[in-house]
Amino acid sequence: PIQPEEKEIHIGICPGAEYGNAKRYPIERYAEAIETLREKRPTVSFRVSVYGSPNERPIGDELVGLLSEPKENRVGETSIAGLVEELRTCHFLATNDTGTMHLAAALGVPTVAIFGSTEPAFTAPIGSVHRVIRHQVDCSPCFQRECPIDYRCMLRIPPGQVVREMEALLDSSGER
Repeated sequence: PIQPEEKEIHIGICPGAEYGNAKRYPIERYAEAIETLREKRPTVSFRVSVYGSPNERPIGDELVGLLSEPKENRVGETSIAGLVEELRTCHFLATNDTGTMHLAAALGVPTVAIFGSTEPAFTAPIGSVHRVIRHQVDCSPCFQRECPIDYRCMLRIPPGQVVREMEALLDSSGER
């Protein structure tokens, strides 16, 4: 749990997904969620580290460009071993359905996992400390790489819902 005297919270964000755009929550919505969390908890410094594969560097650059300090784009800058070490320093990870999500869960790092085209019943992070966000729509799970319709499964998840799940992790009294 996060102790009241802690003034810095390290948040990891994994906004990409190698599989395709249908698994990616919009960058501007991640940014809105983080900035809203910062506004709601002005006495806490939220240090944000963005993670992903080298091919996702532009996604990291875009997200970091929308965030206030402190922030760091670590996309493509870590080995798997380095990512493990960095994830261990995170109070929680907000992520799409990615390999990084599973790695964080295996390390015991609480996650807010956002699902679009995939099925959390099959691939949700394992463990009881994680929060899964999914907006069930008639066409999901489609398992498509690109949405052929209108991206409704992701666009119907408001940033406020992501913030609520982040706050639930922050307020949780469970042990890590």
